[in-house]
Amino acid sequence: TVEHKLVSNETSITIVMKIKTNIMDTSVVTLVNTGYQSFNRDRATGSFGYIGSVDLDRQIGAIDITQKFLMLPGVQLVNGNPIIRGKSSLNASQSPLLVIDGFASELGYSSINPNDVESITILRDASAASIWGARASNGVIVITTKQAKKGSGPPVFSFNSSIQFQEMPNVNALRIANSSQLVDVEIEALDKGWYNLNNPENNLGYSRVYEIYRNRKNNMINEEEAKKQYDVLRNNDAWSQKDLFFRTGLISNQHLSVSGATNQNRYYISMNYQDIRATARQSEYKRMNLLVKNSYQIIPQLRFDADLNIAYHKGMNNGLNTYDFVRQRRYEMFVDENGNYVPAYEPYRSIQRNQDLMNKGYLDWNKNLKRDFDNFDKTWSMFAPRINFTLAWNATRALSFETKFQYERTE
Repeated sequence: TVEHKLVSNETSITIVMKIKTNIMDTSVVTLVNTGYQSFNRDRATGSFGYIGSVDLDRQIGAIDITQKFLMLPGVQLVNGNPIIRGKSSLNASQSPLLVIDGFASELGYSSINPNDVESITILRDASAASIWGARASNGVIVITTKQAKKGSGPPVFSFNSSIQFQEMPNVNALRIANSSQLVDVEIEALDKGWYNLNNPENNLGYSRVYEIYRNRKNNMINEEEAKKQYDVLRNNDAWSQKDLFFRTGLISNQHLSVSGATNQNRYYISMNYQDIRATARQSEYKRMNLLVKNSYQIIPQLRFDADLNIAYHKGMNNGLNTYDFVRQRRYEMFVDENGNYVPAYEPYRSIQRNQDLMNKGYLDWNKNLKRDFDNFDKTWSMFAPRINFTLAWNATRALSFETKFQYERTE
């Protein structure tokens, strides 16, 4: 704008408009990637979704690439697996085809470091099948990883770290009968004859209340002793021992990357380390991802790319879920005041019957959730390397040749 001050004796003003030419910044043009080629989204046909690095970087603390998929419209996560085209079969797989840097990959989403992703393109309709064939029947997820821009200069280092806390499961929020109410329910059922005192196996099995009731019925204990034993059960609360199985979860995520480029060479190197402690004790997960990308312009017409991605995961899954914990009767403690395992009553076999069998040399068949928990040994590890090579030759402006090679495996 131009300001012009009027003079008192001025009677007319001549205004001349000038044309200003602006050149559109092509760096902000969205390029849709099909896995084979990239082009302006205005030229794209079919149904697709796209999200670039600017939006991806706004979400911090992501420990899995599937968390980024929720930023795209029309993507659902079912048990951690993305679904693009909705429910299409009762039994067949509904997982979309995963394409990473132009290659279809079978390593899965856990091999991808979310911090290394430059863009995500979702191909939904039949146009994806024209590119990838029948494997695209459930849609295609195309992921492009980061690479330094040509001529960007000296190395640029980047580091980010995040820590997340997960609250211990609040089992007390469940509306389940407490110990005293549960004792009353079982006594009422026994008073009404809903249990056969001589053959409990065909009902709901043995319980501590059942044992006390039967002993009183057979005059093995008096009414006062039975009431005293019932009161002990009423004051028990197995949920007070939830710290034996659960804790506050912790997720630690560190990412370090370095990138740089000259007129002939571009490189990007990143390392990601995650340490995940679940809210269930003895459930831990450690993950390391290494990505090395190098692009070398041999001559102006010839380019060679070499990429290496290594994913190593190690963990153990010995923890319990909430259901395993709350399904035990609340008046049956897991351990006593000395830390000893307390047998839980089970159908078909009383604690006394188990003791009789153990006296004859049989193994201990008593059930105790804490003992099972302490003896779990479910450890696992995964090593998944992926190597890509690309040789690109631009013969003329209208003719180019590109060949690619990929090797990947999981063990």
